[in-house]
Amino acid sequence: MFEPLFDDPIRAVSKHFNVVEIREVSGGYDFLVTPLPGSDLKQEFRHLVEDLDELDMLPKLLRTREGAYLILVRRVRRPSPLAAWKSLLSLAVSVATVWISGWMLSSSFRDLVTRVDVQFISELGRSMKLIDPIFFVIPLFAILGVHELGHMMATRWWGGDWEPPIFIPGPPPLGTFGAVIRSAKVPVNRDEVFDMGISGPLSGFIPAVAVTVVGLLTSPVLPSEVAAQLAKEEGLQFVPTPLLFGLIQRGLSFPEGTAIIMSPIAFAGWAGLILTFLNLLPAGQLDGGHVIYALVPSGRVRAALGMLAVLVAMIYSPFMALLVALFTFTRHPPPLDEVSSLSTSRKIVGSLVYLAVLLLTAPLPI
Repeated sequence: MFEPLFDDPIRAVSKHFNVVEIREVSGGYDFLVTPLPGSDLKQEFRHLVEDLDELDMLPKLLRTREGAYLILVRRVRRPSPLAAWKSLLSLAVSVATVWISGWMLSSSFRDLVTRVDVQFISELGRSMKLIDPIFFVIPLFAILGVHELGHMMATRWWGGDWEPPIFIPGPPPLGTFGAVIRSAKVPVNRDEVFDMGISGPLSGFIPAVAVTVVGLLTSPVLPSEVAAQLAKEEGLQFVPTPLLFGLIQRGLSFPEGTAIIMSPIAFAGWAGLILTFLNLLPAGQLDGGHVIYALVPSGRVRAALGMLAVLVAMIYSPFMALLVALFTFTRHPPPLDEVSSLSTSRKIVGSLVYLAVLLLTAPLPI
């Protein structure tokens, strides 16, 4: 037998909804409700979540087959907080892998600019000696840090608490696949799911653009035919560049018939744009998966988009495609409010912003 609960949850639900029927179950209550006259179902449920949180309880809003509204109220088991040492360990490992990538890039860059006749388009590039891995590590982690800060701010905005991020180390040339933040708070509705998904990439996109501009200003160029010959003789590779990277390059008026040797800073900007694109792919637990979950009600359509995301990631990196596949086949947890749809402003403005950033960071074929 379970201990009967106090009637506080009943009073809380009755404050925001018209209660038609109450059923007491193990660990909580089931309420059959109707909206109060003139009330906003979405807002009333959000206020109910706030009221029940003080009682360590969570409600779940569902629609029955008959079209009625069902609210399930249950006790909450708070997850144990993430140990700080795990975050610090992941950061240390990621710094090491990114530093290795930066060392490889800066060594190659130094070798080229010292033995090949290159041309700089700015005094900034001529005066700076970008031959240290730090010129790759700091800009890249600045982009990742602002990205995670965006998630933290969105979490705070919705009344949640965030935990230190777990950084994901990776192989060269990037050295990392970003980071993840765990929040103990279950999203209230699709608006919150959307905000959580878009906040990180949109925040990280801004410093990625700034780093790209500075990076291109510090990058030398050489004639395209010389670059092609070096690529043939020494195995150098032309990398697919995001659409925005190419637009910035055109705006900086690089000489016609030349190829850019990306400085470590430029490569950090390139990596930031690439990571933003991959993170925005519409797959499962990726940020883009959160956005698509909020925008697209159909599970079948979301699954098809997830498979498309895996194929796109395969073009860039088989390892990243594997990670995207793992995210794709992980079921996206629903919000507490499974009835209300995404707000109109987010459907229109938010989806346009999402598509714009996705297209601007998409790597173009060589």
